[in-house]
Amino acid sequence: MIYSEREKNLLNVQKYAFAVNDLNLYLNTHPSDGKAMELFNNYRNEYLNALRNYENKYGPLGIYATKVDVYWPWNKEPWPWEGGK
Repeated sequence: MIYSEREKNLLNVQKYAFAVNDLNLYLNTHPSDGKAMELFNNYRNEYLNALRNYENKYGPLGIYATKVDVYWPWNKEPWPWEGGK
């Protein structure tokens, strides 16, 4: 499957978000696991970097975006049912 640069960047955000969420669930039941906490912090930093990178190039992914101050971006591109991604 061929991905555009935008899709590759989004996939990067999603994979780190998954890892952070999965480790969060694990740490709920293993709160003293230092290695898991270290992994959580590393993946969290990778997630934040990937998110910032994506949003700087393509705009916000959610309402908690790092910066939304020039215009309200949600209606600038086609909706998924209009052929947008």
